[in-house]
Amino acid sequence: MGLAEFFSERLNDLCAEERSELMDVIDNLRIHGFFQNVSQPQIIVCGDQSSGKSSVLQAVTGVPFPINRTPLFTTTELVLQRTEKVGIYVSIFLGNPVASSCVSFHEELEDFTGLEALMERAMEARGISSSTEMLDRVTLRIRISGPDQPHLTIVDLPGLVQPQTKKWPDSDIQNLVTSYMKDSRSIILAVVSAKYDYVRQPVLKLARSVDSNGTRTIGVITKPDTLSPGSERESSYVSLALNQEVELRLGWHVLKNPDSGLIKTPLAQRHEEESKFMNQGIWQELPDTVRGASQLRKRLRQIIHDRVTLELPRLIRSIERNRRRCKEKLEQLDKLSPPRNTFYSQQFHLLKLSESFQRITRSGIDGNWNDPFFGLDLKTEDGNASRLRAVVQDNNQKFANAMRSSGQRHTIIPELKEKHRGVCPPLSLTREMFIDHVKLTMQQSRGRELPGLFDPLIVTDIFRWQAYHWEMYAEAYVKKAWEACKRFMDLVIKHIADVGTAAAISRKIIEPSMDRILENAKDKTNEFLKSFQRVQPISYNLDLSQILQKVRSERSKAAYTKTLTSFFHVSTLQRHNCGSINLEELANALTRDTDEPDLDRYAACEVIDVMEAYYQVALKRFIDDIAVEVIEVKIVSALVDVLSPGGVYKMDHALIEALAGELKEDQDRRAKLTKQLEMLTHGIRTCERFESGTLDSK
Repeated sequence: MGLAEFFSERLNDLCAEERSELMDVIDNLRIHGFFQNVSQPQIIVCGDQSSGKSSVLQAVTGVPFPINRTPLFTTTELVLQRTEKVGIYVSIFLGNPVASSCVSFHEELEDFTGLEALMERAMEARGISSSTEMLDRVTLRIRISGPDQPHLTIVDLPGLVQPQTKKWPDSDIQNLVTSYMKDSRSIILAVVSAKYDYVRQPVLKLARSVDSNGTRTIGVITKPDTLSPGSERESSYVSLALNQEVELRLGWHVLKNPDSGLIKTPLAQRHEEESKFMNQGIWQELPDTVRGASQLRKRLRQIIHDRVTLELPRLIRSIERNRRRCKEKLEQLDKLSPPRNTFYSQQFHLLKLSESFQRITRSGIDGNWNDPFFGLDLKTEDGNASRLRAVVQDNNQKFANAMRSSGQRHTIIPELKEKHRGVCPPLSLTREMFIDHVKLTMQQSRGRELPGLFDPLIVTDIFRWQAYHWEMYAEAYVKKAWEACKRFMDLVIKHIADVGTAAAISRKIIEPSMDRILENAKDKTNEFLKSFQRVQPISYNLDLSQILQKVRSERSKAAYTKTLTSFFHVSTLQRHNCGSINLEELANALTRDTDEPDLDRYAACEVIDVMEAYYQVALKRFIDDIAVEVIEVKIVSALVDVLSPGGVYKMDHALIEALAGELKEDQDRRAKLTKQLEMLTHGIRTCERFESGTLDSK
C-alpha cells in the first residue's frame, strides 16, 4: 500500500473536511513561527496490557502498529507533520525522547509495506525483544510528513497491568501513562477489554483523576466477541457502551479486534468482519454511532474539531497580537526605509532627506533647538554634540583665551621674583632679558640708521618671533571646529535616514565634502597666517597709536615708580605723606634714572613698545578673522550645501541608486513582513468565520 492510498483511507477521516481550511491556516502560521504555544490535539491510547490498544490504533489510523512484538515499557508515537517533503521516518529512543542525543535508531521509508519488518529490525539492532528485561524506557516514533498532513500526534502507551519486575514496577508504568493523560491537549482513549471485569481495570480511575469532567475522555470497549452471548457480563458491557454504567461526557465506543491469528488481516476484510459481528445479537441494538472503527474515526474527528474550536478565541487573540506587531514593524520599516525600487522613488527619497538635512543643519547653525533632533540628553556626548552653535561658540571663546594667554612665544615679565630663585619661568623673559635679545637682533641686522634709531624691519622680525605659535593654535582650533561639525553631520544623517542610506550618504557625500571643507579652511587659515608671517606689518587702526602710547606710558610710569620708591626709601607709593621734600633733587633723580645713555638699548626699548602695540592689534584681528572668515564662512556656513535639493537634482542615476537604493536585507525583510501580514490577516478572517459559524462565506 502506498503512502497516498494510506492517507486517503484512514488519516483523512480524522480531519474533518470543513475543518481542513482552518487547520491549514493554523499549520501554516505554526510553520512560520507564530503562536507555538497554541496546543494541537493528540490522541493517547491507554489501557491494560493486552487490552487491544495497538489493534485500536491500527483500526483508527491504518498504520500497522506492532502488536505483542514490543517490550513491556514501549511507547509508540505516530506523529503527523505538515512539511514539503513526503516521507515516513522511524526512530527509536532510549530514555527521554525529548533529548535528541538519546536517538539510537533512525531510518526512512517510502511507504508502509516494510514498516513492521523495519520496527522488528530496529528492536533487534538494539538487542530489544518482548522478553527482554528493559534497562530504560523505549519510545518508538513513526513520523509521517507531507504537504497535506495535519499536525496531530497519536500515542500508544504501555499497558497498565503487567507482572512485577525489579526494574519497572507498576507505579512507574502508571506515572508514565498519567503524565500523558495530564497534558491538556491529550484526547484520552480509555481502552477496556471485555475479557475482564471493567471495574478491575485501572484505566478509568486514572482518566477520572486527571479529567474529572470527562471532557477529554472517550471509553473504548475491545474484544466484545469474547463475551458469551446472553450472559450477564455481555449485558453489563452493553450498558457500559450505552454510557449507563460509567458515565463519560464523550461516551463509549465498541470495536472488534481481529482474531489473534489474523493480525495481518487487510483493513477492508477487518472492516467487513467487524461489521458482520456488530450486526448480530445484542450488539446490533446499539446505535450505529458507537460501533465500529469507521464510526470511531468520525467521532474522533468531531472531538478534534471541538477541541480546536475551543481554542479559537485564544487563537484569534494571538493572531491579532502578532498581526499588530507585524504591521507596526512594517510601518516602522517604511518610515525609516520606504520602498525604493525606481529611480524616481530613490530621487524623491533623497530630496526629502536633503530637505530634512538642511532644516536641522540650519537650526543647529542658528542655535534654534525646537526640532526633535535636539531633544537628546545634554549630559551625553551625542546630546552635547547636537547643539552645534553652542559647541562652535565655546570653541571660539577657548581659542581667543588661549591666544591671549599663550599665543606669544615668550611672556615678558617686569623682573624675576624671589620665588623664581634666579631661574626664569618657562616661556617667560624679563624685560631686561627681552631688551638684550632685541638689542642683539638689531646689532646683527644694522643698516645705515643713526645710533638710537632702528630699521622698521626689526619690528617685523620681533613680531614674527613672538607670533611663532599662532599657526599651531590656529590649526588645532580649525581642526577641532571641523571635527565638531563632522560629528554633528553624522548625527543628523543617522537621525533622518535608515542605517544603510545613512552609511552610503556618509561615505559618498558627507566625508568627501567635509574633506574639501577642511582643505578650504586650512587654505584660508594659511592665507591669514601669511599676511602676518610674510607681509610687512601694516595697520591703520587708530587703536595702534592708543595702544603704543599706553605701552610707553605704562613703561614710563614703571620707571618713575621705581625711582620714587628708591628716592623715598619705601616699598610702595600708596599711603605715604612725603611732607617737605627737595623738588630739585627729585627732578634730578627722575631725569637721571629715566634717561637711557645707551642709544642701542634705547632703540631696543622703542622696538619693543611698537612691537607690543602692533601685536595686540594684530592678535585681535587674527582671532576675529579665523573665527569669522574660516570657522563661520569656510566651515559652518558650508554645511547646509553638503546635501541640498539642488545637489540631488544634479546627481547621476548611478550615484542616486548607490545612495538611496533599498538594501537587499530591507527588501527581504519587507517582503517577509508583507507576506506574514497577509498570512495573519487571512488567518484571523478564517478563524473568525469558523468562530461565527459562517463557513460558506468566503
